[in-house]
Amino acid sequence: MADQTSIELLRLALNVSATQQRLALENIAASNTDSLQYKSLDFSTVLMQLQNETSDIRRQISGDISNNWETIEQDMTELNFKEIKLDEEVALSLKAAGNYQKMVELMNRKMGLMKLSVSGGKR
Repeated sequence: MADQTSIELLRLALNVSATQQRLALENIAASNTDSLQYKSLDFSTVLMQLQNETSDIRRQISGDISNNWETIEQDMTELNFKEIKLDEEVALSLKAAGNYQKMVELMNRKMGLMKLSVSGGKR
């Protein structure tokens, strides 16, 4: 069960990182316009909720969120009116890309270990 929970949490982290990078890139694109619409993702309420739950409930909640990510992402995306600073947005984009890459590597390792345990150590 712990492996299933960690996989669901990794799926959720992948979704969050991908959205953070996309929003940073949208902010960079919007900086060339007269618009001061700054988009950001506020995921703190979900993290607080997951922190106070048991492993099974975490797995269920994170799985539900990942399965309905497009809808939930829209609800959690905040639109602010402020000046967009290109250097900050580039840094946020790179940070999100790095997080995404780390999560993919972790998922690959986890899946490799699961495959190894199912095959009995035989390749």
